[in-house]
Amino acid sequence: MMICVVIESPFMPTAAHGTHERARQVARNRAYAQALMLDSLRRGESPFLSHLLYPAVLAGGDDRDPAERQLGIDAGTAWAMRADKIVVGTDLGITEGMLERINKIGCAIMEKRSLPGWAAQEPARADATPTAERLP
Repeated sequence: MMICVVIESPFMPTAAHGTHERARQVARNRAYAQALMLDSLRRGESPFLSHLLYPAVLAGGDDRDPAERQLGIDAGTAWAMRADKIVVGTDLGITEGMLERINKIGCAIMEKRSLPGWAAQEPARADATPTAERLP
């Protein structure tokens, strides 16, 4: 039987970047999240990544609307609180948003996960720590 896991990884890029750079970073972060999802499925897990689902339907796909973004965060947190395990993708760093969610969930079972080829990437945001040392 598959265990239910919530996967946390960066999504929102640094706000200071222009439109082209923002789109590039979102695409890179989305590709990383999808790679984490595939890895999870291949491990026999049932993964859920709220940041791949909710931004697509809230605020017309623009996660910069604070109220809509918070709605997505709250919905993702509700799922995460019911998961068997939280998996944290560490290759692109740990953002403040990821850390906030992880601390809010308080899951006893958390796994830090790195994927081959992704660790050499630049951090997802300027405020992202390049290692998992910030995790509880």
